Amino acid sequence: MADYELQAFSVLFQKLAARLGLDSEHPSSEVRMRAALSALIEEDAEAAELARTLLALRGPVEGDGPPPGRPISLGDNEDLLDAEALYAVVEACRSLAGRDRARGAGRLLREAIWTLWEQPRLPPTLLDGRCPTSYPWSPSARGTVATQAKRPQGLVIGHLYPLERLAGDLMDECNGSALDTVALLQGRIISAILTRQEDRLVRSPTGMPWEAFEADPWCRYRVVLPVGEFAPIDRDG
Repeated sequence: MADYELQAFSVLFQKLAARLGLDSEHPSSEVRMRAALSALIEEDAEAAELARTLLALRGPVEGDGPPPGRPISLGDNEDLLDAEALYAVVEACRSLAGRDRARGAGRLLREAIWTLWEQPRLPPTLLDGRCPTSYPWSPSARGTVATQAKRPQGLVIGHLYPLERLAGDLMDECNGSALDTVALLQGRIISAILTRQEDRLVRSPTGMPWEAFEADPWCRYRVVLPVGEFAPIDRDG
């Protein structure tokens, strides 16, 4: 069994470790792992989807790929104030549940994430006003800068964990306060710089919980992009 398969199984076991009686961090044997995985696939559709996705990867779960880019903190007090404002938007969106305008709540919340939290915390230096040079850039994105030095066009911040999924996490009842909101935002906004064409190649997966991205932040990128070749602009010479 390949190392990345063992790692994928370990992620799955976190979900039902108590019921199965397994040590989720150090599974005791490959035989028990296979038996437990079969049980998970039969009883937990989300776990089955995660298994299929992770086991289809063509490299280690914790393999190549630089650390994702993350927004910086503006200080505990400023972060909490902005999270309180964003949480007010969350509560407003929750009030739309079951109404005709509920469909637009996700779009509103994604815009609020960007405006109230992510954009003010982009680390310097920025190219094109919104692309941090310290984030990992795809080779094509770096090439765009090399050929369009004055004002590179066609670059986007690609969210490794989809913003629509983060918006759903914020709307979940487990998010009960501004402090919970801070933790979700600081933990789950992970990004890289892509060209628009590359961004269109990366599809948002269905049925993959946060644990999949926690195990491998690049899990939905590495299938279609050379994530091992991503690098910050300021380290690229």
